Amino acid sequence: MANTNHFVTTDKWDVNRPSVLVVACSDGRLQFSIDHFLSAQLGIGHYDRMYMPGGFGALVPGGCEFIRADNYRRDLYFLLEAHGVSELILLAHGAAQTGPPGSTCALYHRLMPGKSLAEIREQQITDVREFLKSAESHLRKVHVTAYIAEVLEDLTVRYVEIL
Repeated sequence: MANTNHFVTTDKWDVNRPSVLVVACSDGRLQFSIDHFLSAQLGIGHYDRMYMPGGFGALVPGGCEFIRADNYRRDLYFLLEAHGVSELILLAHGAAQTGPPGSTCALYHRLMPGKSLAEIREQQITDVREFLKSAESHLRKVHVTAYIAEVLEDLTVRYVEIL
């Protein structure tokens, strides 16, 4: 019996690989904001995505997360090589000082229960630096930038470069 439920998009598959890879948290509440930031601020519309809980924080072992982080790093290194990536954008997210606490990354809440938003933000910055130091040999040919998406009190999102 044939399945008649299907959809054909009018968007064509692009034969050219993007040269940009974005690592971000899988939190879908940021999806449109990330796309808008990349397009409007950085002029990037065609990019590979590596979305997982914690964004770049998932690349750094924390607590009992060693195997998980190792697997994500291995996947990242594969993508960098196989796709010929020349630019890597690392994104994390959280509440701005007066933003809604619920906008802070759930991975960091899990790894750092009871910590303040400021302590979580400091850990995110430490994590991106630690990742870059440990991944130096894989990133020699790649331009890397990192940002934190800060959710403000009015729910708008401000992207702050941290590298």
